[in-house]
This record gives sequence, C-alpha cells and structure tokens, in this order.
Amino acid sequence: MLGLPQTLWVSPLSIIGGSGPEYFATTLYTIEPGVGTARWQFFAPWSPAAGMVAVLNVILALQESKRGLRAAGIAGWILVALLSQSRLALVALLAILPVLWAMRHAARPWLWLAAVPAMLCAGIFGGALIEWAAQVMDQLQGARADSTRVRAALGRIAVERWQNEAPWFGHGVVEAGPHLVEYMPIGSHHSWYGLLFVKGLTGALALAVPLAVTAAVLGKAALESAAGRCGFGLVLAMVLYSFGENLEMLAYLCWPAWLAIGVALASSSDNGQTKA
Repeated sequence: MLGLPQTLWVSPLSIIGGSGPEYFATTLYTIEPGVGTARWQFFAPWSPAAGMVAVLNVILALQESKRGLRAAGIAGWILVALLSQSRLALVALLAILPVLWAMRHAARPWLWLAAVPAMLCAGIFGGALIEWAAQVMDQLQGARADSTRVRAALGRIAVERWQNEAPWFGHGVVEAGPHLVEYMPIGSHHSWYGLLFVKGLTGALALAVPLAVTAAVLGKAALESAAGRCGFGLVLAMVLYSFGENLEMLAYLCWPAWLAIGVALASSSDNGQTKA
C-alpha cells in the first residue's frame, strides 16, 4: 500500500557464494504469483521457511514456565505463521499440538474414556470425514495452484532422474530445473526428493534412519517428561516439513530446535539410567 520495494538490499557477503542471493537479502514482502496477495518472510529466505520456524518456536514457547511470556511467545509465532501464509505451517500446528496434549494426559483414565465415543463417531462418520478432509486438501492446493504445480513437477523430475541416472549415490551437485519449474533447483521443495537426486538412496537413508530412531526414542520419552514431549513435537515438525522443505538448506534457521531435541535425548537417556 505504501509502495515500498519488496527487497530492501542484498548483503555484499553474497559474493562468497552459497545457495542463492535470497539467503543474503532483506525482503519486506513478496507477491504470490497467480494470486496477487502479499506474503511476509521476515528473516527467512522465503515465506514457507518462516512458517516452519514459527511452528518450531510455538512448540518451544510451550515450555516457558511464566504464563505471560508463554502466551506472548505462542501468539507472536502464530502471527508469524499466519502472515507467512504457509499452508503447511497451519496444518502442522493443527496436527502436532493435539498430539502433544494427548501424550501429556495419556496416563489419565478420563482421556481413554473420552476417546471411546470419539472413536465410535469417527467409525460411523468416517467416510464423510475422509471426504471432507479431501475437499480441504484440494482447497489448500487450489489456493496456490501455481506453487502446487511447480512442487509436483520438481518432484517428478527429481525421482525420474534419480531412478534413471544415479540411484545409489545421486548426482552429487544441485542442478537448476527447466523453465517448466521456473529454473528452481531440482528437489529444493522436498528433503527426500532433494536427497535422492543429489545423494541417492544412500543419502536418503542417512536421514531416514536417525530420524526414525529419534522419533521412536522421543515418542516414549514424551509420555514421561515435558522435555521429551518438546523434543517429540519438534521431530514431528521436522518429519512434516521434510515433505515440503529442504531441511539441510534451512538448518541454520532451525538450530534451536535441533538443540532442544538433543536436550530431550539426553534427558531420556538420563531417565533410563536412573530407572536401571
């Protein structure tokens, strides 16, 4: 409305190289192609990455002991998620927060008693619920049809070239896609496609195995401690975002979450030694 430029400046440090100039740019907003709406990306290289950081920090803010600070942190990061207009951020919050709440109260009988009629209703109205969920997904994808199309095309290119050219160890380098995907790096919008294309099946397993083990360990710890629930929620967010972002490229934004996951793992290890 004020006519301010989208990008204020690009740091001269960009001359040393890196993944792209967007990592060195200070951007006020971007205009979503095909929709015309403005999206905020704050300190992130693009708006969905800001949504990812918002989800992780909402989970971290839940650990604050002071109510005022906890409420301010949660409200602030939810606002970041909304202004980034990241569809995955909203889905992640709606999926992860109820799971963490349920795991916190899993040892209480009233939760299981309340779950019985809920499961009964889900069985009766299961077909209608599945149809409603499919409609919601179609609406979310249709809200940014161009973005959905580009992501799908990037995934198809990555999988086809991985299977046909370098199945075991990948291509070793990041390559830009064709005009069809607006010259975006192949696999850039998906951790698994990116790993398969660049590092092959070996690289994908190098992420899948420790991620699965960490989720299993913290899933058990989530039933026993707040640190375990925090770490488990963060791992769930990483798993969800591995299908929408490249975790490796955004690791520098997510280091507080990785640190908290390490604290949760250490805490679960200490509890296991104490019980032994």
